[in-house]
Amino acid sequence: MFALAAVLAVLLAIVLCRAIPPLAPRTRMPYPQLIASVGAVVVRERAVRWTLVLAASGFAAFSLFWTALTFLLSGPPFRYPVAVIGMFGLAGLAGVLSGLRGGRLHDRGWSLPATGAAWVLALTAFVVAAFAVRSVALVIIVIVMLDVALQTQALLNRARLFALSHEARSRLNTALATGNFVGAAIGSAAATVLWSAGDWTAVTIAGAALYCLALIVWALGRRGPLVSRVAPPDNAIQGA
Repeated sequence: MFALAAVLAVLLAIVLCRAIPPLAPRTRMPYPQLIASVGAVVVRERAVRWTLVLAASGFAAFSLFWTALTFLLSGPPFRYPVAVIGMFGLAGLAGVLSGLRGGRLHDRGWSLPATGAAWVLALTAFVVAAFAVRSVALVIIVIVMLDVALQTQALLNRARLFALSHEARSRLNTALATGNFVGAAIGSAAATVLWSAGDWTAVTIAGAALYCLALIVWALGRRGPLVSRVAPPDNAIQGA
């Protein structure tokens, strides 16, 4: 799978190199300064910090679920081989399709309400997951629910961040990707510890608790810190 992914990545890079027109950078600065400016954007914008917490929480619980799901499906009563377990990822395609709808919700001004709805859906998924310990059908339902919730909130988080600054979008995306990676790494590591402590029950309780925390952050921030202001003109944020 890694070899196939590497080949596809190289082919995609060639296609993009030929298809994307060259664009001159709007801001020129040394690379170390550019990397440091990512932290500056996070420190300066309160909405960025709150959004990063939400995004990292989502990916932490998502990674927690998928790591523990391997343990669940490989043991009794399922005892599926790795190849079969990997096929469960196909159910997540529903989440990709939901991303198209998520963009329209943001365009209509429903970004924050839709984000809250996505967190409620994710929390419900972990509640259902608690009863999926012996049911393949419920496992698939949970996968679809989680993927729809995560894809929707991830797109809405990114859209709100990009609305903060046209000039610093790449740096905002870097901060978002870094936060997501950290959250996913923590979730994956926690899955092993939780599984050793209490199997699937401990995992579902931890996932539900994490999404409850995310809902609290969303509820506190929806009337202030998470509200995106209109992006200033590009020339007003040079070097941001």
